[in-house]
Amino acid sequence: MEYRIQMGGGSLGLGSRIATEPWTGPSEAARSLPEWELPAGTYRAKDIVREAGTILEAVCVRLGDAAIAEPLLDNLQASLAISGREAVLPFASLALGDETKSEFVLQAQTIGASLARWAREFCAERTGWKRYGEKALGRLVLRSRATLRFGRATGIR
Repeated sequence: MEYRIQMGGGSLGLGSRIATEPWTGPSEAARSLPEWELPAGTYRAKDIVREAGTILEAVCVRLGDAAIAEPLLDNLQASLAISGREAVLPFASLALGDETKSEFVLQAQTIGASLARWAREFCAERTGWKRYGEKALGRLVLRSRATLRFGRATGIR
């Protein structure tokens, strides 16, 4: 059944009704698929970037094109920058005329650049592909833990 807005003599269709029954967890078939999790342990920042790189490699395998990693890595680099349209934490204007803040901004810039560089290095080395293999990466299930608590799981299937 389609949702409709009635206005005056006309109406606007908004889409199809979806089932809203409570979600009881992944199906038996979904439970048999490999899931990515950051294994328990102590990590340096570079280790976390290496482990998270597995997700990027899984996306590339699922899309059937390793070249898709480059624009995704460009987006990551832009997000981690301290200025620019995509910057998540645009700190560049924070330091204007303040030496103490300038040091903070320089550190933020160095950290963002390092994280982006490591992500590119691990992607080029195909760390996840070597560790898990193409078949496992292609079947990897990615889910948001927050979504699992509040409703249906989302992810790449």
